Amino acid sequence: MIDFSKGPIALRKGTIDDIRGMLATELPPNVQVTVKNGKPPQIRIRDGLWRGMSLFIAGGDGDPKLSGYLFRIPSFLAMVIIFVGSVAIFSIILMVVVSAVVGEFVPMLGGIGGLAGMAMYGIVEKVILKNVKGAWLPEIEQVIEKLKA
Repeated sequence: MIDFSKGPIALRKGTIDDIRGMLATELPPNVQVTVKNGKPPQIRIRDGLWRGMSLFIAGGDGDPKLSGYLFRIPSFLAMVIIFVGSVAIFSIILMVVVSAVVGEFVPMLGGIGGLAGMAMYGIVEKVILKNVKGAWLPEIEQVIEKLKA
């Protein structure tokens, strides 16, 4: 696990673009590494539709420090797939329960399961991100160890 108990982790001297270049050479060639300028700047790592993370860099150019990271689903298409699947599954479950209680088949539209489907989306997203973190974090930690000052 990346240890932030003593504060941000000092990285090799250079610019954020230098760190991005080092990450691009250390990670497999199919991984996309980009920089998003903001407060704080982020180095975004993306591997396909499902695996992505953001590394938050403090200190700027000359004295970069890794201040945190966040796993995320990088693709809008993947998020749509999860959301539509969650709403559809919850609507089907709701339709089966209501039909059983009423005693006859009651078709329900997806909108009825929408709010609960959004909650289910959050749960499914957390499960996927937990699996991505478990599978991908050791590889990322090795690369970060090479980038330490």
